[in-house]
Amino acid sequence: MTSRNAIFSPGRNKIDLLKSASKYKFKIEKWGTVDEMELTRTQVQQGALYVFGGSKQAKKLSEVLTAKIEQGVSKPFTRSLYNYNSAGKIAEILTFKKRADNSTYLDLKQKINYDMGRVESVSKYNEEAQKIGSTHFSYKTDGKLSEIIDFEGEDRTTAAFTYLPGEGGTGISGDYTISGEYSYTKHYYTAAYSMFIRGGNVLQSLFAQSNARYEKIMYDYDFAINPYVHLNLPDLYLSNYSKHNPIREYREIALLFPLVVPYQFNYKYDSDGYPTELVVKYKTYLTGEHAYDIKTLFKY
Repeated sequence: MTSRNAIFSPGRNKIDLLKSASKYKFKIEKWGTVDEMELTRTQVQQGALYVFGGSKQAKKLSEVLTAKIEQGVSKPFTRSLYNYNSAGKIAEILTFKKRADNSTYLDLKQKINYDMGRVESVSKYNEEAQKIGSTHFSYKTDGKLSEIIDFEGEDRTTAAFTYLPGEGGTGISGDYTISGEYSYTKHYYTAAYSMFIRGGNVLQSLFAQSNARYEKIMYDYDFAINPYVHLNLPDLYLSNYSKHNPIREYREIALLFPLVVPYQFNYKYDSDGYPTELVVKYKTYLTGEHAYDIKTLFKY
């Protein structure tokens, strides 16, 4: 027997085999999942494409804690609890914060409502159980999002989505663009938001307002798992669309002046490829000086 180890990159990989062998056994391992294939010499064809893969039950978020670290002092920021229904779908998210006197209070309760197995709406409540807003979703016949209507008090935001396939990539790496048109009752302007997708990740986003303000962001990713993507919970700006976790951002901004922007992402992962800890460093947009860190702990 002759054996050889190799590290595969995502997508297609070329493998050279010994012609003298009578049998070939392939084994691939990733995040605790193993897939094997055995072929005889007569079954192997030059230039053929063989697909390996595996699956396992997705881990579900149970708790996410964040803390703000400023000048070496860490202060609790938020604590979010994720509750699921009997079908295993996310049913409720409870987000707690700290008051000035360090007491804990329920800042936001989100109740997720379903229809035909898809998220139909999200109802939002404050500490006094008063409804403070809601988000409603409609879908195209192929299951893609068609429209989102978000209510916050008396204000309403409406987003309509279109999808344009691209020419690059194949299979899960196929390129496409999602475009959203946004209108607001509390703003005089409208907005357009487009996301270029490759391999399940948003590689570039462009948010442009009709008053000439815009923000263009390009992203780099790791190949670990974004735990939020398994929630299958859309939001107004599709913030958890990517399958992997961002490690770098490149921004181009006009007439928009955020106070801070992230400039460094540091992750720790478990053996299944899920993040257990994330520290994001922020800097002031105008001066570039370090402002603070946000540390996030993920529990499953």
